Amino acid sequence: MQRRITPQKAEIAILVARGYSGATIGKKLDLSAKTVKNYISDMLAVLGLENRVQLAIWALKQDLVSLDEIELPVESEDGQ
Repeated sequence: MQRRITPQKAEIAILVARGYSGATIGKKLDLSAKTVKNYISDMLAVLGLENRVQLAIWALKQDLVSLDEIELPVESEDGQ
């Protein structure tokens, strides 16, 4: 029997896919960074995923987020 992801955890998956840190997600959802980390760990276990990147891909495949919503880090001119 597969456990379902709660709406709150789905929102966290969306924010992970958008590139937000655990601390920022916590601030946006009024949760502690530790709670966000625990929720992400739980989702990874439930979904059989290994990391946040796979969670972001899962969110994309579930149509929870679109590619247009994902923020990618911008490399500076000096390569940093």
